[in-house]
Amino acid sequence: MDDKRLAVFEGAFKLAGYGMHSNMADNYSHQFAAYWDSCDESNLEEKLYEQLKPPKHGEVGVWLPYQNEGNAIYLFGVIVNDFSQVTSDMVVAEIPSATYAVFTTPPINNLATATTYEKDPLSVVIKETWRYIFTEWFDQNKYELDESHFPFEYYDERCHASENSIMEIYVPIKKE
Repeated sequence: MDDKRLAVFEGAFKLAGYGMHSNMADNYSHQFAAYWDSCDESNLEEKLYEQLKPPKHGEVGVWLPYQNEGNAIYLFGVIVNDFSQVTSDMVVAEIPSATYAVFTTPPINNLATATTYEKDPLSVVIKETWRYIFTEWFDQNKYELDESHFPFEYYDERCHASENSIMEIYVPIKKE
């Protein structure tokens, strides 16, 4: 993994989409990356764009704590200006401003698998990137995970069926 892809981002945003509940322990975000890959929901992305009409193309996947201890919701959604188009079956979140290390996955060819998600090489490389972040990158740098903020995955037009598909992982950090 090439650390030259590292950048720092600060910004807050509103997120709306669909939530998938799960019962898991702390540190769920990097252990269950690309959770959407096993989701049965068809046309989820299409539904988000039709209903919410976001100002910009791009999906976000983020694990949010749920009210019951050990439970979490994986929110797969889009960045919105406000929550006026949200329906009762949707989940919303406000992601506060934080300092993030931004990791871009290595480019992969997912032309053949982008629509089926079966053995999708993008999902594999996302999981490998999460593994790298938590087993190598933090050990080699003077940062630690800022657990008061949310790590998230960002998918835009660069991850759709192409010979060089990539996406980004945002990990909130603070100095050791």
